Amino acid sequence: MNFYAKIISIILISSIVVALPAVSLAQQGQLLQAEPSKVAMQALGLAKHYYSKGQFEKAAELFMEAHQLDARVEFMFNAARAYQRAIKLKRAKALFNRCLKTKEAPAVVVEKANIYLREIENMEKALHQAKHDGEKEASDAYVIKKPKAVPTKKEPKQEWKGTIGSTTLGLGTVVATVGAYLLLNSYELSRASAGAADEGEIDYGEYDRQKTKAEKLNVIGWGTVGLGAVTAGFGIWCLTTQPNDVAVVPTPRGVSVAVRF
Repeated sequence: MNFYAKIISIILISSIVVALPAVSLAQQGQLLQAEPSKVAMQALGLAKHYYSKGQFEKAAELFMEAHQLDARVEFMFNAARAYQRAIKLKRAKALFNRCLKTKEAPAVVVEKANIYLREIENMEKALHQAKHDGEKEASDAYVIKKPKAVPTKKEPKQEWKGTIGSTTLGLGTVVATVGAYLLLNSYELSRASAGAADEGEIDYGEYDRQKTKAEKLNVIGWGTVGLGAVTAGFGIWCLTTQPNDVAVVPTPRGVSVAVRF
């Protein structure tokens, strides 16, 4: 009984393995049919099984194993096609080229091998372009772009300010110096007349005249100092609006103004 069961099992398994390549070819429409030898039948059946399941690299290895057992060019072609489906393009290209170089290769093998070689060439170009674009995007993402410097709007130089500023600053300094001199004379005259009157050297009338003169000098002196200060201040303003001509530096006692004439 066991002997008959084994015989029946072997017959059923052989029938399934023989029928499997035909079913796979009908489903995929991409492999070439060749009648395998008995010794390569098992490897070929497993290869068709993995190919139908989408495990293309494993199927390619088994197709090549079948080719080693039974050197049919169709098995090598199927291995190349499986490698192509697995995106192992270098292996697929090498096997397709071997198919073309095989003597007495069927015309259908040559025709389809050339078609798939062109497909591989297009796939390689597309993958290379995608890789290049991806690297460019990645490099662009890590580039730190420096913000553009906003140009500072400089006020155009007005040459008249430099000339007038220098002139009025000098004139104001002179006028203020004259005013200070008049104030000093007014002070000295007032003190001298008061001392002479106290000692009886001059009478009251002379003292009154000298005192009036001292007061006039004092008024003129302060007016002159004020005019000189205003004039010099205007000159400094003109020069400070020309940054290349004047520098104002703070000091412990005030500010220091350096002017380039």
